[in-house]
Amino acid sequence: MIYQIRKNLIKLLQSKIFIPFFVFHTLRKIYLLEKVLLEKDEYPIVILILNYKRWEKDVDLINKDPRVKVLILPESLQSLFGRIFYAPLIGKIKNGEWWRSEYKAQLTKIHQKYTDYLESFLFILRLFIRFDVISSCSFYYLQDQSWQEVCNKINDLHFICMHKENQKDDAILDKMVNEYKRKGIKYKGNKIFVYNRKEKECLIRGGVCSPNQITITGCIRMDNLIEKSFSYEYKVKNNAITLFSFRHAFGGMRFKNDDDGGFSLTRKNGCVELFENVHGYIAQFAIENPSIPVYIKIKWDAKWYGYVENAIKKKTGKLVNQIPNLYVGSDIDPQKLIDISRIIIGINSTALLESRILGKEVLIPLFDELELKYYNNVYFRKYFDKEFNLIREKNKFLENVTFLYGKTFNLRPVGYEIVEEFLGYYDSKSKERVISEILKTIDKK
Repeated sequence: MIYQIRKNLIKLLQSKIFIPFFVFHTLRKIYLLEKVLLEKDEYPIVILILNYKRWEKDVDLINKDPRVKVLILPESLQSLFGRIFYAPLIGKIKNGEWWRSEYKAQLTKIHQKYTDYLESFLFILRLFIRFDVISSCSFYYLQDQSWQEVCNKINDLHFICMHKENQKDDAILDKMVNEYKRKGIKYKGNKIFVYNRKEKECLIRGGVCSPNQITITGCIRMDNLIEKSFSYEYKVKNNAITLFSFRHAFGGMRFKNDDDGGFSLTRKNGCVELFENVHGYIAQFAIENPSIPVYIKIKWDAKWYGYVENAIKKKTGKLVNQIPNLYVGSDIDPQKLIDISRIIIGINSTALLESRILGKEVLIPLFDELELKYYNNVYFRKYFDKEFNLIREKNKFLENVTFLYGKTFNLRPVGYEIVEEFLGYYDSKSKERVISEILKTIDKK
């Protein structure tokens, strides 16, 4: 009985008779991203942003451009529409893998209905509020699929994906191409902006979209960093050490039926020993050097913090709060950590590249499982001799860190090649390229 009532209610909400109500509700919820510049009535570009919290920094930087007005569609509102149309599949999709073949037929019908609904909804919405572009930060979010497709049905509306997952080292390029092929996700929007040539290659070879849909723009978030690097100076007071934490899985590793948010539940997969040794050794360094601030930057707390603390306790016998000069957490901005640090340690993180752009010395540990099994999962290998310092023996970890820390009293310029490979360009003009390409797209369609 309850199921049938729910089913009838969802069917009713999917009907176009309720569109005026949802338009009114949307107009109350959409908000203008505040601008430092004075407001004006007309902007050359007005963008409706989806999934704002997933790429907040990039959107905020775009918003600073005087040619752009940014409107935010709250994720809760997009989720509301999603629940209405994806209701038959809620709770049935395993591990969020909506692209699997068993869902294809049902999703095709849902997307047709949802796209048709959005065409009418957006027509009415845009009678009250103008926007030329709808934009998101990835091509593969399920909740965006019909929003992408509907923009091909409306002459003066464009879906532009400013794709944020671009770190495609040679180590995993073929694997990621095959993953894109296996998932079979097709981009249904108009344009995709990517950082670099490898991501473009991956999208093309993976069958995601055609080459003429892809534009290499560089990374907006890196504009300020690159500009800053040209006048950046070494400061003695910046004497911390930062480990950008990694998990048991990285570099394209997959743990089937053994995954705990990138950590191996059974401890039989990935770089368990490497994780415990590196985190334990860096804590030991903090204990032996109480005057040096030591940071371990994790991407989020909860389980990740627990794994780090367990590794430290196992190696040193102490908890994190028992080491006064050691900080473990996710809440410090990576750029600030790079600034205050003399030495950066990590594996595969974009923070290692950012550190090198600022001339900082970077250490990459290459022992335990990396030496025996997973060396091919390590990024930046072709730049090891030019750009990075390597620790190949775990029993020399503390010795290597201490030595590098003691001899580092200046900055070492980064090479152009590595920056252009991963960021597309070694300049501070990525935002300008993005805005320019949006203007061309709007005029062209």
